[in-house]
Amino acid sequence: MVFVESPPGRLSEATAERLREVLCAHRVVTHNGVGFDFRVLANHLRNSSAADTQKRRELVHCCASSYDLCLDHFTSAGYPVSMQSFLDGCELSSKTWSGAESAKEWEENMDRVIEYCTSDTVALQNLVRYVEKHNFLKRKTKKGNVVKWVPFLVKPMRTAKECLAMHRASAVDTSWMTDPLDPADAFSWIPAAIQPHLAD
Repeated sequence: MVFVESPPGRLSEATAERLREVLCAHRVVTHNGVGFDFRVLANHLRNSSAADTQKRRELVHCCASSYDLCLDHFTSAGYPVSMQSFLDGCELSSKTWSGAESAKEWEENMDRVIEYCTSDTVALQNLVRYVEKHNFLKRKTKKGNVVKWVPFLVKPMRTAKECLAMHRASAVDTSWMTDPLDPADAFSWIPAAIQPHLAD
């Protein structure tokens, strides 16, 4: 599902609220949604006078219950990977172009941005179908090798909350990394989303 604001610009109060309602009513699967998409939406809701604390709490619950392939890999392997690396490894259709490119086109070529968002959504849907069928994903590394990722034990995907709980209970050894990232940082926006004054 792709939401489009017309004219493009800051997400309107009505669209932000509608998007929150849709997300909270469905199973949500993302790639880096916990650290980016949910955070962006929470910022819009936090700045909206119509979005009360309960609605923001519902969004946080939706985020914790969502499935984030990037976060799942991050907490099981110790580092995040791109969705494109999974698409290449699984030999699935690629996205039309990158998110960085879409950001450059935001104000001048909305049709291309919509095309990107649509292809991004379809690509993610294909990955979800793949992992639900095979119980694993393959990804192509930066060196061009194809490796299998099999973190799924009881069910195909872990919720964001389960990923964080597993990370806290038994973090992956990242001592071999020069500057390892912390997957828990993806949740850093939540306190301010629940209590907006914390962001002041």
